[in-house]
Amino acid sequence: MTIVEFLHPIKTGGLKNICLSAMYFFQRYQNGDAITVEGLRALLKRAKIPRADKLNLAATLSQSAPLVDTVGKDGNKFLWKLTSTGETHVRDLLNLPANDIEIENDVSSLESLIDSISDNDLTDYLSEAVKCLQVNALRASVVYLWSGAVKKIRDEVFSCGVSNVNPAVQKFDPKAK
Repeated sequence: MTIVEFLHPIKTGGLKNICLSAMYFFQRYQNGDAITVEGLRALLKRAKIPRADKLNLAATLSQSAPLVDTVGKDGNKFLWKLTSTGETHVRDLLNLPANDIEIENDVSSLESLIDSISDNDLTDYLSEAVKCLQVNALRASVVYLWSGAVKKIRDEVFSCGVSNVNPAVQKFDPKAK
């Protein structure tokens, strides 16, 4: 999912809600932690929000307490982060489900598995499955996992030698090619 797709349902919902939703997208789907006003402005430009370069985002964020809070500085720029109240507000606003702990656990399990695999093609399949799980695209995740499993099985079968594969397959299915 892109930032354009994510913000489209609330594009006319007011600057505060657009900013909060962009911050949610940044934290949840881009694995960001805190964001500066300039980073938020860049997100809004990517989302095709009109006049994003002229909006007073610092004032909007300052007036959005208790939904956002500053968590430090990056040089002389404040770092802003959604509070748990802000995350709940955005989920309610966009009708998003609550965070799925099980999905996050599955993602961490797959990420640790990916690190132990040396086959680049297989790690690509598993990395795509992780990306799909992060945005709750469960069917796509299953497809990528299944594709990776089939690739692994195929590689193991052909490691016995191509000349041995055809007779073994035809033993179980004489019509197989």
